[in-house]
Amino acid sequence: MSSIEKIDQPKNAYPEGGALKPEPLSFWDGVAIKLGASIGSGILALPFGSRLGGFPALVFWVILTGTFVAITMLYIAETSMRTRTPLQLSGLAKTYVGTLGSWLMFAAVMINALGALTAYTIGSGDILGEALGIPDFVGSLVFFVPAVGVVWMGLRVTGVSEKLITFGMILGGLNDQAQHVTHQVRCCHEPLLSPSFC
Repeated sequence: MSSIEKIDQPKNAYPEGGALKPEPLSFWDGVAIKLGASIGSGILALPFGSRLGGFPALVFWVILTGTFVAITMLYIAETSMRTRTPLQLSGLAKTYVGTLGSWLMFAAVMINALGALTAYTIGSGDILGEALGIPDFVGSLVFFVPAVGVVWMGLRVTGVSEKLITFGMILGGLNDQAQHVTHQVRCCHEPLLSPSFC
């Protein structure tokens, strides 16, 4: 019998009135949440990165890193499914690696979460500040307050919002590429334009 099969679910591990409530998600909600988690706070840099590095290079690296992240997530999902107790990452680490592993996982998740939250808030504040002509701090608040509301409402709303954000970022990247190509074509075919313009 393997160590995975020996783990029994303790009594009241998932009480009726517990804080964790399963929410049904559609296939596309799950895909959107997975995409958002894979890309993370770098989603804000997709249009900028595609402009500087080119769209094909961006697609290549997103697919490559997305594949590795998907494999990692599938390992975690498999471990979660084989563990009879509903645990988060720290609990899984404690079960299979020990107390030190649990604390290391907790520290890694906290550092990652705080870094991503900070990047999202500052990056969105800069974008909203520039777009709306308001100070960056106010732009960060304009982003942060609705974002907290979305997370507070649960996974279903998070899935829908991730779909909208991902679709918007794809459109933004394609629009940026179209403007870049149009500019390059214009510079090649209009010899009267100064070199500094091109």
